[in-house]
Amino acid sequence: MNRRLPPLHLLRVFDAAGRHQSFKHAAGELHITPSAVSHQVKALERELGFALFLRANRRLELTDAGRAYLAVVEKAFARLRDGTERVLRDYASASLRINLMSALGRHVVIPRLDSFQERVPGVRLHIETSEQLVDFRASDVDVAVRYGLGDWPGLTSEKLLDLEAAPVCSPAFARGLDAGAREALLGQRLIHMAFFPHGWSLWARAAGYGEATGDKALWFDTYDACIQAAEQGLGLALALLPLEQALLDSGRLVAPVAPRVALPQKVFLVCREQDRERREIRAFRDWLMEQFDSPNSARRR
Repeated sequence: MNRRLPPLHLLRVFDAAGRHQSFKHAAGELHITPSAVSHQVKALERELGFALFLRANRRLELTDAGRAYLAVVEKAFARLRDGTERVLRDYASASLRINLMSALGRHVVIPRLDSFQERVPGVRLHIETSEQLVDFRASDVDVAVRYGLGDWPGLTSEKLLDLEAAPVCSPAFARGLDAGAREALLGQRLIHMAFFPHGWSLWARAAGYGEATGDKALWFDTYDACIQAAEQGLGLALALLPLEQALLDSGRLVAPVAPRVALPQKVFLVCREQDRERREIRAFRDWLMEQFDSPNSARRR
């Protein structure tokens, strides 16, 4: 014979009281009074026909039956929560908050965003660009595209792109540059990124140019500002390739020095471990990889 299930609100109260072994603490969690918790537990005991708690000497203790039933209730609530999250991910009106490197947003994502929206209609997109690493613990960002080594604790990452660094400048600036002389090159005005302060020194050593010790320097807080300054003829900037390949192809920037130095840092897609299979995150990952693999785009290796 099938017995009807006890009311859900009584099971919810029992779940809290059983976990805390306290009517007072359960009341705090549920925002009701301890008296209300006690009355609802008694109502559940009447429904079931057996005692759930031993109440003696101001102590509350689960009976053997109560302990067994609590395990059933906890498992049922866990399955209900997981199932609700899965259905919401698949069928609810979804939103996706994306944090991007500014260069990637400028060259790859924003110009082609309409094709992603066509593929995943109904997803509300929130896009922010930043050179700083977003803190997933303190942010509602769902997915980020980061520059780094891929070792962010508590997050899952997938490599999208290898990077090289190369000095770039405007064509006019290059005409006055003796690129064959190391001293002349590194004595030029070098444009530095505040978040990557040793970039020029790392490039110079890897390219066999010794140390970049020029006194002439411009400092900017964002990568975009460095590239813009180079376009305006203000000096030499380190460009991340292939992200800036379109500017080189158009002639707005030139690379006057041959060495392109492979960087240990790569471009990664990053999200919380529990979100990696979300429908809209999977769709964004797949779409972004297609953009890197398409003709005339930044290429993955």
